[in-house]
Amino acid sequence: MLESTRLRYIVKPARVIENKPISGSMHILRIELIRHSVEVEPFNFFNIWVPRVDEIPLSIAYADSKSLFFIYRIRGVGTKTLSQLKPGEFIGVKGPLGKGFKPLNNRRWLIVAGGVGIAPVPFLLSFAIKTNTKIDVIWGVKKSDEFFDLSNVFGLKQRGWRLIKVSEDCQDGLCGTALSVLNSVSINDYDVVLAIGPQQMLLSFCRMLKDRENVYVSLENMVKCGIGVCGSCYLKGSHKLLCIDGPVFKCSEVVDHLESSIS
Repeated sequence: MLESTRLRYIVKPARVIENKPISGSMHILRIELIRHSVEVEPFNFFNIWVPRVDEIPLSIAYADSKSLFFIYRIRGVGTKTLSQLKPGEFIGVKGPLGKGFKPLNNRRWLIVAGGVGIAPVPFLLSFAIKTNTKIDVIWGVKKSDEFFDLSNVFGLKQRGWRLIKVSEDCQDGLCGTALSVLNSVSINDYDVVLAIGPQQMLLSFCRMLKDRENVYVSLENMVKCGIGVCGSCYLKGSHKLLCIDGPVFKCSEVVDHLESSIS
């Protein structure tokens, strides 16, 4: 049974099933909800409550009938503590939060992911397979040991999507950055072009494609309440809240936010 809208904003108990490194800098967390089920879409996210430490917003990386999966990188005390949790331990989850952003039938998408920006892509690919959407993914990393096998980790069929790897250390895939590869791509071939990654990358992406309508970014921001009350995820230069209106926005909606956040 699907949970009600009200329940999605309540912290619910979840059991850690798996929590381990999957590449040089990235970890995968698999959890099972206790006495609840959820319906999630690509780019939904959850606030993960690490007891007595912090609440961490993480995008859905994948979901099946029993489990939710998240990909994260250790960045501070919260994610470091999260990485130390063992199977069988409990955390709290609040969500799904944000708006879903999913493929429609027979479209063609281009995803530009930087580093851990790859996190929501596997779940997006699972929807693409169902809707006959063709997706090309450019995944750029600084060090090649950050790469992991999308097909193997989540059991995705290699059908309807392809991956272009780019590394700045030039040890795997193309040599350069995700945006340097974007310069050689025919953007007109795609119905949707979407970037996920560090803010500087997203700002450069929006500047490159500022005259186009089908260009989107998936943002990160501080998220506390998740219901649009506290204002912690307000996007400067707009009337938008990430937890209610995002995390996916057109570049034209958030370029001022990106400019002000980086300056």
